Amino acid sequence: MKFLAWFFAVIVFFSGLLMVNVYNFHTTFFNPEATKKALAETDFYVQMKAALKKGLFESEEGKSADAAAISKTFGSSFDAYNFQPKVETIIDDFYKGLENRDGFKLAIDLREYKSLIASQLANQEGTGEISSADVPVPDQYQVDVSHYAGFLNVVGFVYRNFIIILIIYLVILLLFFLFCLLINYKYLRLFFIVTLIIGILVFLEYILFSVINAKSALSSITEQGGSGVEVATLNFLEYFKVHNIKLLFWESVPAIVLSIIGLIIIAVIPGKTSNIPLTDNNNK
Repeated sequence: MKFLAWFFAVIVFFSGLLMVNVYNFHTTFFNPEATKKALAETDFYVQMKAALKKGLFESEEGKSADAAAISKTFGSSFDAYNFQPKVETIIDDFYKGLENRDGFKLAIDLREYKSLIASQLANQEGTGEISSADVPVPDQYQVDVSHYAGFLNVVGFVYRNFIIILIIYLVILLLFFLFCLLINYKYLRLFFIVTLIIGILVFLEYILFSVINAKSALSSITEQGGSGVEVATLNFLEYFKVHNIKLLFWESVPAIVLSIIGLIIIAVIPGKTSNIPLTDNNNK
């Protein structure tokens, strides 16, 4: 019995710490609506357009003189184009790919933008008839995810089965509580000690996220030199930090308080019940 109790304790301890972070990440960012909200609130679209503009219009290497002229002339119109609906379509495709377990390709459709440029060129004096095929912009801006296939398989499994995983953890937690209670109510001390330690560690994580400087942490692991990638990543880190801190607080403090109350009750019960007879002496 003791072995099973400690076995449950180890499982609940490690799975509890894991579930806290999985739940927070899923709630904060890792679902379609949360991802769209995060991108909108971190100026991702402004940064993405700056990166695309640089790659599509500001690099003159390998371009003809006419193509370079078109790029310089119409690169400015790129800023006014709204890519948010296109990106949100990619987000939906990404999560559908995870959910359906199929391989998928992510791409931003630029054909509408090419048609806009062709129309503007055709209206200019001396340019003649222009079709979208003459615009030096690809039909799609593809994102290669093949290098992350193994990682995406794991992520996809967690995403598809998130609710099931959460329910399984809650069932394990409940079984641990009932197991300790049925063996001997004193074994509930083990249950509350485990939940107290989890709560304390989560609270320490809350403190860590509160004091950590996302910019310093990012600069220590990357040398992007203030590029659009680094700025976007920094904004994501700050966004996750702010929202994760709120969740960590409400996950740690109640667990700590309830565990302490439970330990106090268990410590008091024996003193209050030691004089209660367990047999009916009047029948003797």
